[in-house]
Amino acid sequence: MQILHQAIYILDVDVNLIRPMQLRDNYVEVNDLPKSMQDNPTISIHAIIALTITLSLKGIVSYFTVSTKEDWENSPLEKRFDLTYESPI
Repeated sequence: MQILHQAIYILDVDVNLIRPMQLRDNYVEVNDLPKSMQDNPTISIHAIIALTITLSLKGIVSYFTVSTKEDWENSPLEKRFDLTYESPI
């Protein structure tokens, strides 16, 4: 379970937004070039490399599926992983 502080949540949108640069500022590798633009794509292409979070593409927006609030509340603390700082640096 990944923790994304300062992600953008919009009620009417079914994905959350996060700036790749914010992840990079936290030493998380982000490969945001779509697989369709690679000669030999692998699982680590178009992915967030922390635990290898594979990204999907909707138009020009890269995204990944997030858990529900209930999943979050029921997940053990040792399974949670901070991808970003809690406050701006």
